[in-house]
Amino acid sequence: MNTPWQNTLDSATAVLVPTRSLATSLHENLARQRIALGQRVWEAPNILVWSDYLKQLWRLNRQLLAKKTGALTLISAQQSALIWTQVIEASRREEHSLTLLNVQQTAKAVQRSWRLMHDWLITPQTLRLDHVADTTQFLAWLDDYRQRLKQRGLIDEPMVLAALHETQFKPVFQHLVWESYDLITDAQKQHVNHLTQQGVTVSYSRPHRTTVDAHYKRFIDSRHELVWALRFAREKIEADGDTLISIVVPDLQHRQAEVEELARRVFYPAMSPLQVQQNHNVYRFSLGRSLQQWPAIDAAVSAIALLRNKTSTTELSYLLRNQFFSALHTYQPQCRVFEAWLRQRRVHGLLLDNLPALLSEFTQAYQRTNRTDLSFDGLIAFIKNLVEARQALHDRLQGVRQEEGYAALKFSDWVTVLSDWLTLWGWQTCGGSQSMNSVQYQLSQRWHDLMQELAGFATVQQTAGLNRVVELLQQMVRNTIFLPKSSAAPIVISGVLEAVGRQVDLCLLTGMHQDYPPQPQSDAFVPSRVLAATGHPEGGTRHGFEHMSEVIDNLLACARRYIVSFAQLDRDADVLRQSAAKFRHQAFEDQTVDFRPTSLDACAESSVLESHTDILGQCWPDGQSPRGGSRIFEYQSQCPFRSYATHRLGLRSDEEAEFGLDNLDRGSVVHYLMELFWAQLKTQKRLTQLSPTERDTLIADIVARAIEAPELNLSWEKRTLLRHEVARLRTLLRDWLAQEEARPEPFTVVAVEQRGRAEVAGIEFEYIVDRIDATDDGRTVIIDYKTGMVDRKGWQGDRLRSPQMPLYALARDQQSVTPVAGIAFAQVKQGDHKYVEFSEHGIFRAAKKVQMDLAEEWQRARADWPVLFSDLAAAFLSGQAVVDPIDNNVCNYCDLQAFCRVSQLRLASTQSEERGDDS
Repeated sequence: MNTPWQNTLDSATAVLVPTRSLATSLHENLARQRIALGQRVWEAPNILVWSDYLKQLWRLNRQLLAKKTGALTLISAQQSALIWTQVIEASRREEHSLTLLNVQQTAKAVQRSWRLMHDWLITPQTLRLDHVADTTQFLAWLDDYRQRLKQRGLIDEPMVLAALHETQFKPVFQHLVWESYDLITDAQKQHVNHLTQQGVTVSYSRPHRTTVDAHYKRFIDSRHELVWALRFAREKIEADGDTLISIVVPDLQHRQAEVEELARRVFYPAMSPLQVQQNHNVYRFSLGRSLQQWPAIDAAVSAIALLRNKTSTTELSYLLRNQFFSALHTYQPQCRVFEAWLRQRRVHGLLLDNLPALLSEFTQAYQRTNRTDLSFDGLIAFIKNLVEARQALHDRLQGVRQEEGYAALKFSDWVTVLSDWLTLWGWQTCGGSQSMNSVQYQLSQRWHDLMQELAGFATVQQTAGLNRVVELLQQMVRNTIFLPKSSAAPIVISGVLEAVGRQVDLCLLTGMHQDYPPQPQSDAFVPSRVLAATGHPEGGTRHGFEHMSEVIDNLLACARRYIVSFAQLDRDADVLRQSAAKFRHQAFEDQTVDFRPTSLDACAESSVLESHTDILGQCWPDGQSPRGGSRIFEYQSQCPFRSYATHRLGLRSDEEAEFGLDNLDRGSVVHYLMELFWAQLKTQKRLTQLSPTERDTLIADIVARAIEAPELNLSWEKRTLLRHEVARLRTLLRDWLAQEEARPEPFTVVAVEQRGRAEVAGIEFEYIVDRIDATDDGRTVIIDYKTGMVDRKGWQGDRLRSPQMPLYALARDQQSVTPVAGIAFAQVKQGDHKYVEFSEHGIFRAAKKVQMDLAEEWQRARADWPVLFSDLAAAFLSGQAVVDPIDNNVCNYCDLQAFCRVSQLRLASTQSEERGDDS
């Protein structure tokens, strides 16, 4: 470290640095120096960022400022943001034109402009020269904000310096060193003048190393550029572990997630992102991340939001599966089964208070499956404790409402409520049963500090309701940046400003393309011409370019070697870019990146891969009956691999919950309508004897009973929607009964929703037949209701697409002396009602030539089905798992394509045919 003040640090000296990243780096360098001198204990130097220096000034001169301004309390940025929010919300109630404002975003913009005014000594009178509506509104908010602070005896950080300069304040330090500052504001310059008048020594320092090597490289795109920089840094660290490297990514703030993932793949490919995040690594980022992006904090905030009672199945699943709740750790299998049941029930939104009843209903359904491997007593007790705690909070708020007129608590009380709530969950920052490491401990402490900041809102607002507290907490975790302290890392990945002042052996400066530096961002309320007059970099393109050129020069001066690079292609553009204007005179060499595994990758061990076509899985164990019912035969016929993967390997796709009534719900309603109708009427004869009035009355009664029937297991939301479809359901049922009435052969409905159990070729299965009819001439037919388009092709041929109904016919034959005379789909579809049958003639329509031919085909198919199903059962039990779908339509409704790679197999087959290969 080459700085003139390094050996003169004492308690009377402070070093001011522009970023916390540089403060960390300087502390590390000083520690190395002390250790090299043989020291083991030393006094921590005063290396401060500007905001920390201001707080020390405030603490030393607090009583003096209180006498001058009446301000007794310095508020934090979070507290200041809340007051700005109150100001803006108050103006919205008064001004109709402000109703479209996003209050939170506007408060952030106003807070930034307020700080900008103090940093660059811009007065409200200067802004009033601009007759712009936004500026006028900003000044009105400003008057209200200052008035609120004055009434409450508060002062915010931007106002501290101006208030100090109006008094004879006491300086904290006798020596002040401005280290690596490229931009000093007018307010800071004014402060330096006050300090020198009081005898304080002020100096400026900038580190410098003699550059011995410089290179300039050009890449095809930004991903190649970053991967090369990360791999090159790894090579240097592996060659010399003491090498200090800086990787500079100008737009790191917007690309941090991408850069973190690339760094993980280069340095720790065998670790998960969460493991990398919560451990000390050979590299570190100088930019922290929002607390919201830390999974443990996100879990805590999500659990707190559940206090509002309303949630969704997706949000509940996230909480029940979360590894940061130790109270749920032992109930993970139970939670997964319960979630699957909720999805099957199509439960979308729910209330926490209703969760015990849902769990009780689920456990009863679970017990009916005769499974005893899981106990749900502990999970039910846990949920009941949550509900009782939430209801106790609700009762408390209702009591306050009756006494005070509004349901609100003090912020200190809210901190206790939230902490107790998280204790019920067993929330912790380390997942599962692992012990807490340093990063997780720091995260836990930061959450504790956040709770104290929440309690501190009492300074600016006495009480708050539940929704307000949750919104504030969500806003705080979004706006709070957390960067854990860690042991020194040889590689630091940072933005440009964070890298300035850090002395390194190698600097990899990326992103130096023609669009750098970017256009200055205009402030929302301070005009650019005002900023330009102060020399602020955001005052114009020239100011911005000059400032960033100086920053880059100082950055490169800190490195013994540096490599400057840029990417020709942006992710969103196809036009090749040139190098940045600052480096336009340099000769850039093209650099390529090989993305194949290299010696740097953990997976680089040489391996010999063998190709093996595996179409035969494990045979089904003797003495065990496969579970899956008729679906085994259906999948085995459609594609053997799908049957094996689903019913042998146990692969399941989670059905996504859909809002509103889906096709499954509508189908269930139609099935139940038909069940109610034929349970009451029984025969076609009674149907034809009904008068139009009697028929309409019966239809209306059945529809009304079906909508309210608990057997449908519809949520309140879906049942409400169904009540709006009464007219449609009545019309649907009326039109379908006309189809039933037109059948030529009189019939009696002998069974509806009949359950049975059968065995075919060694596979036992349970089934439910929608309906069984017996005609007056002694024939039996099986009917299945469908609300979509159907055809009979799935029952014909050597490979059955829809073997369910043929399988039911064989099962019925096992239990009855009289063979089944036909199977049929009842297509109950608005505007297209019909029977699609495969049967003997004269059952569903008058006998004609077409029906006679179909009857002959029915007899041939009946003779073939026993052999066909025996072959399917034998193939499944022997483990046949070849990827062989009947056609493309089977794959369109299958979720296993990424597993079976059917598209690649088809492509290979097509290419072989094009080459004329015999294979």
